[in-house]
Amino acid sequence: MTEEERLRAKIKKLQAEIGDKDSVLHGKNLALDALGYVWCSGGCKDGVFRYQGECKLTSQQVSIVERNTIRLREWYEASKCKNARATGAKMDKCDDCGYCCPHAIKVNIK
Repeated sequence: MTEEERLRAKIKKLQAEIGDKDSVLHGKNLALDALGYVWCSGGCKDGVFRYQGECKLTSQQVSIVERNTIRLREWYEASKCKNARATGAKMDKCDDCGYCCPHAIKVNIK
């Protein structure tokens, strides 16, 4: 195999790798859209659903994303409490059940 043939084969292989990576990246960008990822908060056309075409965001969709964001914060705080309990660290207790749980977590989203 000549040097030129070797380089052509290498270029072809690298082009295939780029195509594969583009495909994976496209899938990840679609997943970010599905999660309601906000690319720009300035109201620009491609601020949300950047990779799925025209943005037709409704108030109901925003409410779902907000609810899920609050649930994520509650999960995170509860997991911190569970980890603290497992290690014997001090933590705030819930007045309702006596354990650190979502009842005891006050979430403030600004």
